[in-house]
Amino acid sequence: MTAPATKAPRTLYLVGTLLGALPFVILAILGRHELAIWLRAGTCPAGPMDRPAAPCAFGDLCVIVFLGGWAAPLVVPLLVLWEVAVAIGLSRWRRRAHLASFALAAGLLAGCGENTKAVPTTGCSSGTKWTGDDEGSDEMHPGRDCIGCHASRSAGPRFAIAGTVYGGPNSGDGCFGVRGAVVRITGADGKVQELASNGAGNFFTHARFAAPYTAELVRDGVVVAKMQTPQTSGACNACHTAGASPGRIQLR
Repeated sequence: MTAPATKAPRTLYLVGTLLGALPFVILAILGRHELAIWLRAGTCPAGPMDRPAAPCAFGDLCVIVFLGGWAAPLVVPLLVLWEVAVAIGLSRWRRRAHLASFALAAGLLAGCGENTKAVPTTGCSSGTKWTGDDEGSDEMHPGRDCIGCHASRSAGPRFAIAGTVYGGPNSGDGCFGVRGAVVRITGADGKVQELASNGAGNFFTHARFAAPYTAELVRDGVVVAKMQTPQTSGACNACHTAGASPGRIQLR
């Protein structure tokens, strides 16, 4: 007669563990690009507030990527409420708390995506556009002149080189580009920097380079485009605009 009483707590423990871990699984999926970089190179990404890319521990990565950005004021309360709702649901008011938990999960997903919107691909090859205005984010304002904007407003990170990689030639400012492309910068002194584009297609670095420099666009280890004329400015998007020569930095 004691078997059912033993089995029920074990089942509740398993369900509670799975529900409690769900928000962290969602965050891991949303931050999979940054997590992959950390697993490969052991570094946290560069980002807002003039934060350079640097070696870091896994705990630092979680704080910076998941709790240190624009979504922190929303993510932290939702995580707390989720865990409280699961605990209550598994003790007394199971059904109501579980409904609240799933509603909170939906809110978490919606909150993490509220700085973008879906748009027609005719003028935006990715079909996604930034709508977060000047919210601090690595993915803010793709296509715009990051260096010029930050300098004119005396705010934001001071990049040495910054730009956006696109999958099509005519994507307007704010349109997301291509994730995972590599921009290889070779300085006049022969030193090489490789910059990976993030989820918005943005790439950037704080590290200085010896001018004039040349640039190559690399996909799967193969050079697919090369800048013919050495440059001295790192403001790539100031020159590579939509609808004008030389056009967007494009991953063909």
